Amino acid sequence: MKTISQLAQDVTSEAPLTPAEQLAELATARQIVGEALKIGGHPATLSHRITITMGPQLTSTMGKARYSTQTIRLSASPLWRRASPKKRRNTVVHELAHLLTRKLHPRAAAHGREWKSVMAGMGESPKRCHSVPTVQTSRRSSRRPTSADFLAQILGRRSASPANAAAVTERVQHRASFRVGDVVMFGKGRGEQTRARVERVNGKSLSLVTLEARGYDRHPAGSKFRASYALVRRIG
Repeated sequence: MKTISQLAQDVTSEAPLTPAEQLAELATARQIVGEALKIGGHPATLSHRITITMGPQLTSTMGKARYSTQTIRLSASPLWRRASPKKRRNTVVHELAHLLTRKLHPRAAAHGREWKSVMAGMGESPKRCHSVPTVQTSRRSSRRPTSADFLAQILGRRSASPANAAAVTERVQHRASFRVGDVVMFGKGRGEQTRARVERVNGKSLSLVTLEARGYDRHPAGSKFRASYALVRRIG
């Protein structure tokens, strides 16, 4: 379970790349293209015909290739921050392989055997999709995500407005306060009050073992169950 300070650090890491960071990444991408062409035995002069750009509009994909303009477009969204240098390199070579494959095999499938062969020839694993976790964003709004939005996503919600940002933060703090071995009280209507011990802290719920049950006896002593954070409070 992350601490509040770690959650705050995650929030700051959710910003798009700054212009200075984009310039640095573009320079690295240009170098990767040159190296990949050399490894694959392709003419080095091809790199001069390829344009590499970067922008925050790509939020669910790391990059895209446009054949008509010979352009590789990379994501400057938080998605790029989450990717390791190895995954970033794979993305650049991935899109470069699309451009080369279209030139060498105009009728080849986008991720067919020809593309895989070109990709492997440049020393990269021919994976179709990236494995970097994404954050859901709304296509209907151009509003820049806030810290409250990110905290809401931790809780499984789509977004949080400024009006309920304090409530979202309070819920995150509540969730982060639980530890394995804590004694808690669980209640879910009908006068039920179940005293339990935390066995595991999960993403959206707690794994509990009943110590004592009062009222509506849904969880007898010794039984194990999972409970939402909202229905549990620490008592020891």
